Amino acid sequence: MTKRFKIIFSIFFSALFLGLVGAWYIASAVDPMKLTTLLINSVKSSTGRDLKIAGPVSLSFFPRISVSAERLSLSNAAWADTSEMLTLNRIELNIKMLPLLRGRVESANVKLSGLELFLQKNASGNRNWDMTVASANDTGLPNVAVADNSSTNNSLVSMENISVLDAQVHYQTATGSPSNYQVQRLSLIEDRDKTAISLNMKIQEQALELSGKTGSLSELLKQWDVSSSHFPLDLNLTLNGKSMLIQGSVNKSPQATPTINLVLSSKTFDWPSYGVSTTQSSPTLKGAKPLQQSKDRARVPQSNYLFGNEAIPFDALPQFKGKIEVNISSLGLVKRKPIENLHASLLLDGSSIDIPNLTLQIEKGSADIQIKLSHLNSASPTLMAKGVTTDFMLENFLARVDPQSKVSGGNMKLAFDIKTSGVSLRQMAENSNGKIQISINQARMASNFLNDAGDFVVTLL
Repeated sequence: MTKRFKIIFSIFFSALFLGLVGAWYIASAVDPMKLTTLLINSVKSSTGRDLKIAGPVSLSFFPRISVSAERLSLSNAAWADTSEMLTLNRIELNIKMLPLLRGRVESANVKLSGLELFLQKNASGNRNWDMTVASANDTGLPNVAVADNSSTNNSLVSMENISVLDAQVHYQTATGSPSNYQVQRLSLIEDRDKTAISLNMKIQEQALELSGKTGSLSELLKQWDVSSSHFPLDLNLTLNGKSMLIQGSVNKSPQATPTINLVLSSKTFDWPSYGVSTTQSSPTLKGAKPLQQSKDRARVPQSNYLFGNEAIPFDALPQFKGKIEVNISSLGLVKRKPIENLHASLLLDGSSIDIPNLTLQIEKGSADIQIKLSHLNSASPTLMAKGVTTDFMLENFLARVDPQSKVSGGNMKLAFDIKTSGVSLRQMAENSNGKIQISINQARMASNFLNDAGDFVVTLL
């Protein structure tokens, strides 16, 4: 046995001995009750919410320190419809040793199963997932204490790998219209400054997959409103078997609106179909309360007219600054022929969206349109639109509005410059002003055309 080998052998067994001593110390010093209290306190200090663990908590120390718990719940915002923001059947965490010895819980890997999440936004713009200073102040917590916690307690966002199985997500807007989402699998794996994302889910029975890489999600959460962050994106979105590339970045400065720079490109993509009612009941997981059904939905029946009173959810649009480029060679529409060569540039500025360049083709026809939406967070958003179309056929245009249309022929040209405001199509029709010029050559239509489209024709006249 050489001298060098003896040295290596001694170092190896010394390290093994220290590891065994450390494991013995951890096993003797930490018990499930203490760790449960530590987890609850960590969640409280980081979020201001109450974590409850109704099921058993177990510890294991080989090959690494891990803790599992069952039947968990996290309290909701005081104004929300449900008392719990989330319920969880089971969680498994791999705990980092050194932070634990200092009384902090930091996890390298997290596995969640049987998650049910209730997200809600009220009429005042408050979001129940917002656990910042302002949100916490609504519950009466003092400013200073909350601010300190938000800046110093990062233990719960230092999760390197996250796995979610069998999840239900409910989202309710200020108008009381809920949406339900089923997540079969979500995986987030961090490697240095990158996060690999893999998502399989269903949105109203439509299969959606998201895969690719982003910047470090944990670092983004840690640095949010603390220091400037650059978050690159390189993702592939697949909906019902057709894919779209999402590439670009998100930049966030402290106490500032995020700035995005994205390019969305696809050879062929389908517009999502929302034929399935979002109000249908969805299966709930064991131990979770069903989402409260809002009375507003009973007061707002589905309209049979083109210009109905249903509120357009402008308040659901995210508040960003920056630019989004859209390039889609063929955009499929539900039960309609596709839109071809769709190109658009969206300029975002918080509560306004400017689309200075929107071009598209429908068979031989082409359109060049400019649109601007402003005051989106107000009670009366404003819409300005102008553009021209050439070589459209009235037959093809009405077939996209109603596939059963009984119109043939009609070479059409259209020019418009209008301004309107409101939160529904009916309000926008009532408040609209501007110019519309239509030129239609000879066309044939069935005698029931006015019966089928009378609301549309009368409104324009």
